Parts: sequence; structure tokens; C-alpha cells
Amino acid sequence: MPISTSNFDQAFRLLRLDLRTSRCCSWENYREYNVALMDIRQMLQDQARIPDARLVDAHSFCWMLARLSIPERPTVAPTPIAEPLGNIASVRNINRAGADDNRRSIVVDFEKLGEARAELGGIAEEIVLEAERARLKQAGRSDLATLVKSVSEQYELGYDIESFESDGTSKQIEVKAARRDSGKVSFFLSENERLVSRRLPNYYFYLVFNARSSARMIRSISGRELLQRFLTPVSHFVQFAARMS
Repeated sequence: MPISTSNFDQAFRLLRLDLRTSRCCSWENYREYNVALMDIRQMLQDQARIPDARLVDAHSFCWMLARLSIPERPTVAPTPIAEPLGNIASVRNINRAGADDNRRSIVVDFEKLGEARAELGGIAEEIVLEAERARLKQAGRSDLATLVKSVSEQYELGYDIESFESDGTSKQIEVKAARRDSGKVSFFLSENERLVSRRLPNYYFYLVFNARSSARMIRSISGRELLQRFLTPVSHFVQFAARMS
């Protein structure tokens, strides 16, 4: 399938597909691109009810999604909101510099973005759960495979899955739906997860790439390998005394 990298990367972002093609010239990247089009064709067949949708239709859909103007939808600001800040839920004109005037201005709905990230995290967690159970079964430890479980709702633990090595040693796994961009891997890490990863001797980060695609991959890194120099602070806790009346 032909490709215009900037246009298709824009379409993939709008479709929340974890794939970048611009400046990523390789056969592996091109294969992932074609797999993404297959997934989009399946969505056209299942959700848009176009049973005879072809790959070229998926290709055209992505092109139109990136190129045509789409009416903006109003967003509802959280209530209450500090008036001097304005409606921070609406961020406009985030297209790259130099974009044509007929390109859309995008309204960012942070609530929906959070829901999408949570959904992607849930998909990644299910992928890892299945992979861990399969690994232990292949190692002849079906007894341990049945004990692998999700503990992601217990946020204070600092990890998502309780698993085991084949010898029965406990193993803690934090699942991340990670991104690859220009040869670099990135994901978000809470302070609690950072501290727990240093404290527990058998703590692992399982990075799931392309979670929504059939080209999904899992890579792992131990908590001890995640050195401080790889971390970048992205938020701050703010606390001060103030009268609210």
C-alpha cells in the first residue's frame, strides 16, 4: 500500500493507534503500517457496517481523516473551574506549524483522552496476563499459571500483576502501554511505582507495544535496570494553606 507518512501519522493519532511512520523507514515499520490498515479495514467492516471494505478503502479513509475538515464538537468544562484560567479542556490549533489553512483545529477532550488511555492500559494488562499464564503452562507449571492474577485496582501495591517464576518465586509486574518514537521507548511512571520497583527484588516493567494491533509485542525490563537518568519529572504536587470562603 502507498503511504504519505505525515498524513497517515495524523490519521493514526486520531484513531489512537500506536504507530509512527515518519522518519521510521524500515521493513518492520512498513509491515506494522500494513497491519494497521488491516485493523482499520476490520473496523470499517464491523463498526461502519461496510462488509466489502477493502484495504484501499481503509487507505482512503485514513487519507480523508487526515486531510478533510471535521466540525468541532463543543467540550464541557469541569465544574467548578477557576475562571481566570479559562476552559483548559479546549486546546485549539495543535496542528504542526505550517499546516494548510483547510486543516482542522482539534479540540482536546481530556476526560475522553483519560478514558482512552485507561482502556488501552486494560488491553495491555489482559495481553500480559495471558502471556504470563501461557509461559508458566509451557514451563510445566499449570499450577502456578492458575494463580497469576491482576491486582491493578490495589493502587498502593505499585504494580498490576502478581505472577511467578517457574521455580515458584513470586514476581511483580507493572504493565505499560509503551510508545516507540525515533528509536526511543517512553511511558509514564508514578512515584509509588518507582519506589516499589527499587524495593522489590523481582519487580518487572512489561512494555506492550501496538496493544490494539495484531502486531503487538511485549518487552520486559527489571525495576533495577530502570536507572534514574532515564526518568524525567513531568508533574508536581502543590500544597498551600488558603481560605476558601
